Amino acid sequence: MRWGRSQLEAIAKRQASRFVVTMVLPWAIPAAAVALFWIVVALALLFFVVFIGQLFTVSLPMIPAYTGAPLANIPIGWTTYLQDAAQRYRVPEQLLAGEAETESSWNPNAMSQATNSHAAGLMQLEPGTWSGNANPHGNVVWPDTNALRIAQYGGFGVNADGQKAPDGTAAWPGHSVGIYPAPVSWIRVAFGLPGTTGIPYASPFDPADALAAGAHYLRHLYPAGGYWSQAIGSYYGGSGESVYVQTVLTNMVKYLSNTPAITLKSGSVFPFGRLLLSIREEGSGSASVVQDSAQTQNAWPYAALFDVTTPLYMPAAGGVRWITTKAHIVIILPLGHGHVLRIVAPPGTAIRWGIARGGKKTSLPAGALVGFVDLGIGVTTQPSLLQAFPELANAKKYGAYDPALLGT
Repeated sequence: MRWGRSQLEAIAKRQASRFVVTMVLPWAIPAAAVALFWIVVALALLFFVVFIGQLFTVSLPMIPAYTGAPLANIPIGWTTYLQDAAQRYRVPEQLLAGEAETESSWNPNAMSQATNSHAAGLMQLEPGTWSGNANPHGNVVWPDTNALRIAQYGGFGVNADGQKAPDGTAAWPGHSVGIYPAPVSWIRVAFGLPGTTGIPYASPFDPADALAAGAHYLRHLYPAGGYWSQAIGSYYGGSGESVYVQTVLTNMVKYLSNTPAITLKSGSVFPFGRLLLSIREEGSGSASVVQDSAQTQNAWPYAALFDVTTPLYMPAAGGVRWITTKAHIVIILPLGHGHVLRIVAPPGTAIRWGIARGGKKTSLPAGALVGFVDLGIGVTTQPSLLQAFPELANAKKYGAYDPALLGT
């Protein structure tokens, strides 16, 4: 029997179809299903990373630009309280000053006028925050003043100036009659305020105690988010939080303006702001840097108040790393053209600002605030500042180096 061409083609097609059905499809369908499964998984992961992951992204408020005059309104005699509180709790001094300006305009007698609030004193802490919420010796109106008991109940009130009083002595609002800041000895005689005997006494109306307590509370709030702007928001903890944070940051910048970022003629930014510096060359191309306190006091008196937390600025745009170990703190700043400046500070003498934890690189623009260092104690730089900024050699004033002479 002879087959025609059409019959042969039909037989071939049937055989091909049978091969696909019996041999190909049993393997192809599962393979396609597996491929589809992994495509769905990949899309789901992409959705999580791009969309759901954004729910956990920290959005930090920018430090406001400020071109006005620096603030110089810290009451005489209180700068020591401010510095001591900043050092003790490792809080930026300018931030603490910005909080005091925002909360009370430096009025130690301030009492909150908000409904259901009994916040008191310079830093406007609520009685429960001051005394400890479970403390039976403090109440919703007046806080406990026994510093030992406050600490026992987890309150943030602090005896910062060593005053003592019998247990149960009130947080004397005698300041509110308008006598403060009269000499403390005069107040004691007139109103029976604390002296040198009894139990450590902590009052929100005492400027030293209030500033220390505010710093204590901010330091407590800081680790939860890892950024000071979040700690500021938690300090307020009410409606209008974002406006409050911006207000505090604005006031902080007004104090930062006493030690501003200085743009050099080369276009780079000097990292330490406006302080007169003593620089001592050391081996291996490094140098130690400390504030020349006496000369800074002569040249920039108000700037000298902030040597405890001297602002550290980005010399050039790029990535910055902040590495903390038990032995020291290492800050690596870009200088441009592939060069870097390594700053080594003793433990506990530098404070981050908006920098990622764990030594991760954070990208910032030139002139941005990196953190704060204690130039009263000093740091080591590598290379030497005089190598990193050669023009500094021509900026000596009173025997110290004054980067402000190099500003554009």
